[in-house]
Amino acid sequence: MFTDCPADILTEICNYLELRDVLSFILVCSSIWKLSDSRYFWISALERTRMRRELACPVGVDVSKLSIGDLRRIARLTYRLEENWNQDIPRVACAIKSVPFTPLSDRPEATPAHILAAIPGTSLVVLHTQEEDEDRITLCDSEGRAPLSSVCFAGTITCIAHSDEPGRHSIAVTATNRSEDGSSLHIFSVEYGDNKLPDIGEVFCLALSSHWQSPQEVFLCKDVVGIIPPKVENSAPPILAINFVNSLSVKISTTTYAELLTKLDRIYCAVVKGTPFIIASGYICADVLRIYRCSLDVLPFAENTRWKDGDSIDMEDTFLLIDELRKTFPGGNDHYGDWEALEVVLSPRGFRTLHFLYYQYDGNVAHSVAGAFLRPGDVLYPRSRITHPDELSMALTDPVNGDLGSYPRMDDSPFLLGSSPSGAYSVLVMQMFSEGDEQWRMCLLQYNWTTSEIDVRWPNIPSYIKLNEIFSVAIEERYGVIYLSHISGHLFALPYA
Repeated sequence: MFTDCPADILTEICNYLELRDVLSFILVCSSIWKLSDSRYFWISALERTRMRRELACPVGVDVSKLSIGDLRRIARLTYRLEENWNQDIPRVACAIKSVPFTPLSDRPEATPAHILAAIPGTSLVVLHTQEEDEDRITLCDSEGRAPLSSVCFAGTITCIAHSDEPGRHSIAVTATNRSEDGSSLHIFSVEYGDNKLPDIGEVFCLALSSHWQSPQEVFLCKDVVGIIPPKVENSAPPILAINFVNSLSVKISTTTYAELLTKLDRIYCAVVKGTPFIIASGYICADVLRIYRCSLDVLPFAENTRWKDGDSIDMEDTFLLIDELRKTFPGGNDHYGDWEALEVVLSPRGFRTLHFLYYQYDGNVAHSVAGAFLRPGDVLYPRSRITHPDELSMALTDPVNGDLGSYPRMDDSPFLLGSSPSGAYSVLVMQMFSEGDEQWRMCLLQYNWTTSEIDVRWPNIPSYIKLNEIFSVAIEERYGVIYLSHISGHLFALPYA
């Protein structure tokens, strides 16, 4: 049938196929197989795939410059991962790695580690370990046998933001001091790639003044970190934007921003394709989430020479309202209750994301339900920051009933939930009860591009990994690795591609 079909027609057919169908199509006959010798063929297939999911390659890779061998390898690995994670029970694809992260310490007792970041497109993981007299931010390689490097750090992390560039992952954290009042800002940078040994270092540190202590949010955009101050009655402290390379800082405030800070319950931040966004919800717009885009002109980038250190910026076009999301209850108007926006994120995919608690009343009994709701034109997908998880039943394709888990022997242990940077995947550990028996299970939430629904998967894990002994979880979506931080001082890496 296809023997005499021109190559350009076959290529045009492939332009309408998903990656899995492309890989099947080229096996039909030798005429179609010859298409796979074309770099353009693979570049086109991968660019189409990249529009709906991350590819199995490091951040910033230009596929148009890769060899045909690398293009085929990325296509096969991306396909293999997607196929596995589309199964009801995704299976571990190869050997599980276990990396001890305690050898940098001379102490015989291991301390649980919180996973701060699984660096996209790499096998690198950043951990935060807490000890009585010293904390550390540690860089591990899940392909290695010991931590690569670490830096000392003291404080309780309150806010965190990430930024990815080719060969560099930056982390901004604000932390409260344990020994004295006050808080501080820290910027850590992980350098990797170009045949150099990965390394982590602290590149910036600043004690925060009273206006910006206990901030609501932070955002990281290239070499600028922005700090959203806490609400103050009858006043609106400005946003503090700092270039952490040249230490130049400016204060940003407008009438629009002052209204946001003083009249809204919660402000969230996201950086999408290099542009910061502010998402606001609160009692003056109880049924609406407002999304504002921040002008890049006000940020003190190195190339922006119009601002001097300490300048106060008051530009009415700084924050532009670009959309409003109207809240609607799942299940229609037959139910009523209260709900709380716990996290709203614009991801690099453009998905608008939301977590909330919805209290549905049945007689005198209140059932709390957490989940996602959909509106035509908007995709809202659950993500990672849950502050009040009671009994959860996700409004998903397959409801998840149970409690969101955390390590049971420590009161301040984090909830066992982590999300990918694109917002397309979340992994969580659920504590479930059946006929009096306690059961811990790992759940994978996956945004379905075709149906605009959130699919629920139950990844297979080996029996020797006890989920009630896990302190923190994370997911790396490009190569399909789920990371589990065990209380014994080991980092498990579970590959699914």
